[in-house]
Amino acid sequence: MLSRIGDQANNRQNTTLLLAAQSRSRATQAQISSGKVASTFQGLGTQVDRLVQTKSILQLNLQFQKNNQVTADRLQAMESSVAGLHDVADRFRVLAMQRLTDGVAPAGVLTAEVEHLLQQATADLNLNFSGSYVFAGSRTDRPPVVLDPAFTGFGAADPTYYQGDDLEVSLLADIDLQVDVGMSADREGFQELIGALRTFIEADGIDDQPLLESALGLVNDALPKIADYRAELGRRQSRLDEINTMHGDIQLYLERQVSDIENIDVTEAVTRLAQDQVMLETAMATISRINQLSLADYL
Repeated sequence: MLSRIGDQANNRQNTTLLLAAQSRSRATQAQISSGKVASTFQGLGTQVDRLVQTKSILQLNLQFQKNNQVTADRLQAMESSVAGLHDVADRFRVLAMQRLTDGVAPAGVLTAEVEHLLQQATADLNLNFSGSYVFAGSRTDRPPVVLDPAFTGFGAADPTYYQGDDLEVSLLADIDLQVDVGMSADREGFQELIGALRTFIEADGIDDQPLLESALGLVNDALPKIADYRAELGRRQSRLDEINTMHGDIQLYLERQVSDIENIDVTEAVTRLAQDQVMLETAMATISRINQLSLADYL
């Protein structure tokens, strides 16, 4: 069957359009099925570098959030311990005042309870969080408070028990942002509390009134300082919460950026698929009609 040269050209053009539409249709169907723009980096074209950089920043952001949350939990545990120390100091102050009030508490009666308060204070300062003694500076592998049985410095703060170091512990909470997170057990308020308790235990049995008064004076000095330490830890927690809130906002932004690069707009993809299917049907119908024509139809 003879055909015109023009019909052959149209046939080739429609065939090219048909093949292109088929290729696009298969690609779009794969995208709709997977929800992804491409199954490989190569399929993302010029967006690859942007995707890799965005994912890298996102990973760093998530690591900051994880580290900050662990540290916030640690600060919460420390704050609870310091709150316990304040309760110890507050209770001891009441006992010391009772002991110094004539007829309220005879000599030796309160010693056992104060010894228990000393044990509780020691345990609070020897807090172990996830395998680390958190009030020991950088020497987190050992308890920071070990009471010296040979201690004789009654009537003053006790500087002898501390086994940690003076290194200030900080956290890299964000790029170029260090946050102080450490608090050592040798702070003045803690030394005054330990000294007050040890002084009372020594003085109660021998009914040493001047030493008992010294113990009360020490705990009175310690109480506002310990309250300040607790507030300091609370401020640090709040600061980390603020930083992590910022990280969370950045995370959402970065995840949207990754999604925009990797994921397809399903509605738009379905529309493209429908358009390509219409083009396929049109091209196939046109090719079919052309193939049925012959030169004799024009003579």
